[in-house]
Amino acid sequence: MKKRKIGNTAVSLLLAVCFLTACGAQTAPSPAASPSESAASPEQAEEVPEITEGAESGENPIGVDWSAFQSTMTPEEWDGLSLYLPVLEESTAFHWINGTELTEDAPYHRTSEGVQTETVTLAEFHKARWAWNGEAPELVLNRLAVQDVDGDGVPELALLFEELGWYYLVFHQEGETFYAVEFPIRWFEDLRQNGVYLGSGGAGSSWYYRMSFRGGVFEQQELGHREEWATGGEYELGGEEVTKEAFDTWLAETLADSVTWYAPDGTVIPENM
Repeated sequence: MKKRKIGNTAVSLLLAVCFLTACGAQTAPSPAASPSESAASPEQAEEVPEITEGAESGENPIGVDWSAFQSTMTPEEWDGLSLYLPVLEESTAFHWINGTELTEDAPYHRTSEGVQTETVTLAEFHKARWAWNGEAPELVLNRLAVQDVDGDGVPELALLFEELGWYYLVFHQEGETFYAVEFPIRWFEDLRQNGVYLGSGGAGSSWYYRMSFRGGVFEQQELGHREEWATGGEYELGGEEVTKEAFDTWLAETLADSVTWYAPDGTVIPENM
């Protein structure tokens, strides 16, 4: 799967929340944020509202038996998934981190003062994504993975959903508070155990990122960039141009260990599927 380029910056930036649409659905504009616009200050991070449980949300939109994963996951993965069961099963609210400027009537959007978060349940999040496309159907889970992708010792939960163009929702926990950030499917591929993942701007155009969460603020650091065409290519690591040989060596070392993805019934999905 290929992706379009979000930005050229080699520093931390906020990933844009994208409202993708299914075939024939109406779309909402979602231009990427510039580095200067997407950086959130510590003061802004401290203003995240307190989480609330039991928000009015209706039924949980995912029909999955989460206990099925206990027999197939490693103990560490199961413990990680269990951290997020209050969100998945009990309609506990989470902070939806939003870093894109949408139309004025969008339910969640960034203003000139910085990135906003909204406290929503999973059902409310799902309903908001269908705001331009009618009543939301059942939320269909394609796969999930449990991995500490930001290196803070607490595993994240990555979910891939089959709707509105497909997208990932990555959950993060800090203390008793849950956060989630949304990725278009083409900007969260090949997740590795070290937290590195791939974004693509088309054939031969790839970016390699590592994410982090700081006080509820999502950031991603661009580690490398590869731009190839029929007659040659350009390669960067840490914002510096390198040879193809140096880039390939770094890539082989960096993308060594993939995470394990699980189907909704708890079975392991073969790599590259």
